[in-house]
Amino acid sequence: MIGGNALSLHRLIVRIVLAGAHIFAWLFIFQYFYYEYSAVAPALVETFLLYAITQIVTALATPLSAILLRNGMKRTIIFAILSSSAAFVALGATYSSYFGMYHVFGIIGFAVLLGLYRALYWVPYTIAHRALNHSGTPLIDEVLIALLPAAVGYALAFEHLAPAWLFFGAGILMILSLGFLIPMPDVYERFAWGYRESFGHIISRGNRRIFIRAFIDGVQGMALLLVWPLGVFLLVGKSYQLFGLIFSSSLLCVLIYRLSAARFKSPSHILQSFPVRLAIIFSSWAVRSFVAIPIAMVSVDVYAATGNHHASVEQSTFEQTADGGYYLDEYTVLREIGLSLGKIALCVLIVAGITTLPISYVFGGVFVLCGIAAVVSMVIARTHRKSI
Repeated sequence: MIGGNALSLHRLIVRIVLAGAHIFAWLFIFQYFYYEYSAVAPALVETFLLYAITQIVTALATPLSAILLRNGMKRTIIFAILSSSAAFVALGATYSSYFGMYHVFGIIGFAVLLGLYRALYWVPYTIAHRALNHSGTPLIDEVLIALLPAAVGYALAFEHLAPAWLFFGAGILMILSLGFLIPMPDVYERFAWGYRESFGHIISRGNRRIFIRAFIDGVQGMALLLVWPLGVFLLVGKSYQLFGLIFSSSLLCVLIYRLSAARFKSPSHILQSFPVRLAIIFSSWAVRSFVAIPIAMVSVDVYAATGNHHASVEQSTFEQTADGGYYLDEYTVLREIGLSLGKIALCVLIVAGITTLPISYVFGGVFVLCGIAAVVSMVIARTHRKSI
């Protein structure tokens, strides 16, 4: 059985949906606005504003979802999966012309429902730690995830009904993943803060380090999961097939690198050096401003992996704290809110930049900013460890 148990199978299906449909959903949303305005800049503005709506919903709903965990985590996960399923179905209905001339309502519905999913979805730490971390993630799972972007891109290039089927299929798979949660024991978490109290703690001095790091991680996550894919998509002439091939190649090459590094371990002592990791992480962000050909796009992702020791081959399912297997407490909620606020801030910055500067300057500036943010985050974490 792939993944070892029921929760692993549930998580695998969720990862398949997100790896195969999530980023393509935002590309299709960009394409929708591009056809509406016949220009790249306003289409990007609308896409980033819509993404900001998703993050606003997540930030506002996260404390409430944590409070609801007093009644059991399984129920909250079910609501989260139903929200994500409805989000993809809404997008599929949009591309099936179900909403007629009011396509934008389906797209806004997708953004809001996806934000609810992000807020409601919590993986029980004690179960996830045993099922996912101790046993490790099977190689076949990682290879499957890595191949999905290429497969989806190929399908989208040769089948005019593929977008609708992709999103309807994603919604159905999310529903099917609920079946694997039946044997999972329920987990009850006692969240001590009230709803408004949670937001008050964001600005408290004692939580400043946690919030700043989460905010910075949100900025980097948004750049990696939306800005970079949109930049690649534009550079390859809006070709879904080439886009999927590039991202699958990147994921497979990163996987090969990590397997090789884990086996031979010869460069590990060098790459673990703090100054070297700082240089790699900053430069891996900054160099994204200059790449323009597919092989360079793949190479920069592999280069970035040498300074990032994340356990999974892809990042899309790890953009929220719950997917990282964190123990749920008040500070986890602060981190979730911080992640969303960082993404919102970068959306606002990009929208302001696009309205006044060339798009290439804006994207390049975002990548340099993320490089600086990554360095700051690492320095804060190192300083904190030394002070403990």
